[in-house]
Amino acid sequence: MLTIPAEINERILTLSEPPAIAAMAQSCTFFRNLIHRPVDQHLWRSLFLRRFDDPRITFSLYGHDANHYPWSAELQRRIRSDTLLTRRNKFISLSPEEKVLVLRTLADAIYCAPPAYLAVISQDVDWVRRLIGTAEIFKFPCTDDTIELYAQMHVYFGLTREEKQMPGAQAMRTESRSFVYDLRKYTKSNLWGPFLRDSGARVSWVHIDHVVNVISMNLEDIVELWEQMRPPTGLEATRPYSAPDVEHASPKDWAGIEGKWYRYVCFMDYRLFSRPNASETAYLNPAVIEHEEFQEAIRLIELNLRVTETIPCNLHPHRPILRFEGASKGAQGNEARVRGTVRMTLDGQVRWKFVSAVSVYDGRTQWISEGIQIGGVASAMGVIGTWTGAEHTERDPVGPFWLWKVKESV
Repeated sequence: MLTIPAEINERILTLSEPPAIAAMAQSCTFFRNLIHRPVDQHLWRSLFLRRFDDPRITFSLYGHDANHYPWSAELQRRIRSDTLLTRRNKFISLSPEEKVLVLRTLADAIYCAPPAYLAVISQDVDWVRRLIGTAEIFKFPCTDDTIELYAQMHVYFGLTREEKQMPGAQAMRTESRSFVYDLRKYTKSNLWGPFLRDSGARVSWVHIDHVVNVISMNLEDIVELWEQMRPPTGLEATRPYSAPDVEHASPKDWAGIEGKWYRYVCFMDYRLFSRPNASETAYLNPAVIEHEEFQEAIRLIELNLRVTETIPCNLHPHRPILRFEGASKGAQGNEARVRGTVRMTLDGQVRWKFVSAVSVYDGRTQWISEGIQIGGVASAMGVIGTWTGAEHTERDPVGPFWLWKVKESV
């Protein structure tokens, strides 16, 4: 084979499986250089695209240079993750370092899934779904240093019906309520929202995961709920531009803001905040949640939003800050003004921040909300986060929300 032109050898390698390529790289200096020191990325790009989606479109959506996608490193990372889960069979058997590698690789694969408007089946999504099911990643809770990555993938996948019906579901619900309604989780250091403390608005996926648990379990209590009244969940709903009506959005509205939205807001009986809102753990005292007087309500709100201004962003030149405003209306007809911003975070997530006025008449701001778009830009799964009092006083109430876009005809 050493007498064959390098281009033909490379073509043969593109039709080979990764184990065979790894063996060839160890056979001699010629093949080691051809495989690991190529003059271009043709070999690794071809190997990658035989198995996964073309990431260049999505890569460009986030303002990255598609010509510099790390084909070799990313393919080797995915193969390594696949091999670990396939050979070990169970995620729980991996070392902490291996768990970090696998979870980060799976999350990045979801990040690079092709936009839904291309109307193609995502090989990346199918691959992630297969590995999650085979390795039973969510069967056992994660308690080590991988907890944030684990929570991120759990949010992407959604709370499964099996989890909602398992024997420990009520304990999980109490734990998530204790976390979400704990006033200590909302301070200036985490911008009074679902962010890591002193991180510059990096997402706390553990916080978001608890919000998903609370709202999902609350919706289970509503026996007769129309399907269109449920926020979309699952990996397909995390794909970029999978929300309705976003393929026709104006060029300036890169986040798919303009249009009709539904929003679930949950809140507990504020009088219970007068009880001890503390325990020896990092959660609200579970006794408050388990008290016979505990009451939690869930309300559906309709919003209509429009983009009013774009502001250049030095950190993300391709993604300017978007200002928006609009109106919200509850089931009982009470209306309020809404205004806010959408921007990219330091860790590449889409952050929503908006305030709500008490009414359209006095314009006094009462509530402020912080949320994160789940998955890609303009995903069908929408925005999940928390709301607090706008003044951030010591006893301001807090609660979770879930905002998702719906068709104008709904």
